[in-house]
Amino acid sequence: MIPQVDDGLTFAQRIAAQTKAQQRMEQLAQLSDGIVGLQNYSYFCYMNSCLQCLVAIDQLKEHFLYSIYKEKFAGPKNIPRIRNHFRLSGAFTKFYQLVFLKKNHQQYIEDQRNQKRRSSSRGGPPPIIITPEYIKQEIYNKFSPVFQHDCHEFFTYIMSTLQDEETPVTTQGMKQNAIAGGAGRTPEEESWIQFEQTHPSIIDKLFSGMQKTIVICGKCNEKSITFNPFMTLSVAFESTLEKCLAGFLKEDSLDGRDQYRCDKCKKQGKAKIKTELSKLPNILVFHLKRFQFPSMKKITGRVQFKTYFDLEKYCKSPLDAKDTLYELFGLTVHIGSLTSGHYIAYTKRTGGKWYMFNDESYELVKESDVLNQEAYLLFYRKVTL
Repeated sequence: MIPQVDDGLTFAQRIAAQTKAQQRMEQLAQLSDGIVGLQNYSYFCYMNSCLQCLVAIDQLKEHFLYSIYKEKFAGPKNIPRIRNHFRLSGAFTKFYQLVFLKKNHQQYIEDQRNQKRRSSSRGGPPPIIITPEYIKQEIYNKFSPVFQHDCHEFFTYIMSTLQDEETPVTTQGMKQNAIAGGAGRTPEEESWIQFEQTHPSIIDKLFSGMQKTIVICGKCNEKSITFNPFMTLSVAFESTLEKCLAGFLKEDSLDGRDQYRCDKCKKQGKAKIKTELSKLPNILVFHLKRFQFPSMKKITGRVQFKTYFDLEKYCKSPLDAKDTLYELFGLTVHIGSLTSGHYIAYTKRTGGKWYMFNDESYELVKESDVLNQEAYLLFYRKVTL
């Protein structure tokens, strides 16, 4: 006897859902490889380099191509959200359709051929170039088109906005203080379960992790523990990525202007502070702090990084239990000075091939070339993702 599935759906609804899933699988198989250049009319290289890294994430491709966010949050119940619209999500849907739908590529090629064909001297079809205009329109108020902007700032902004568009209002107000373990769970497990339940967005499922901050009062030795989510790790510049992360996690002191006020003894004084990774994200983004303020200087040179990065020794939480191996799939590079620079991207695409994207142009490159770059943002994903 076949067991019955209690998923809350009628037989007809279940069949419809299965049919839709099958149709999506067939459509995904017919999509292009997404190797396209991005038009840059002004100072949008910071945006283009970041978008090329996001295009390499299959989970985002399916989510936005088929507007899954609408199915989850804009159904009959019309769940109120922090940003009660899908303006940026809708812009990403249009962007992904331009990148991956072959009919758009064919139309572009025909247009170029009708204009005496913009192709290279060696012949062949012209490069495929699309314009991420819809995303530009949604960021104009935050990122003026007449100024240069920071790639990390752009990434943080779009992640936060997309997250808000899928986060129900009723889930806000999660306490960020110490959480006692319950039902046999550790505080780390309890904090992550609570976060997962209140943050259902695709952004959180892919990019959010949790860090644990421990502060020990220098007066009474009282230990204060808090848990906070993160989407990027901003690390100080070191010779290797391993040293960057070790420096981020090392114990530090709070004194001088940063003296700590203890909630238990009510005294202000020195304290020890340490950060731990209590939950690793599926996609881990490192931000290498190359820009120094207020001195307005850029740190040049290469931070050594590898194709694979195992974080087992940096994360002792049971939440990740041996699922700590990451694979590099993208990075952005800043060329030039702090006041006059340019961003390009390297991403790993279909078949494990690496490409360099420089706005409208793109080319196949060797992995050894990628590992020799002076990276600014590094994108790693769990090998199990």
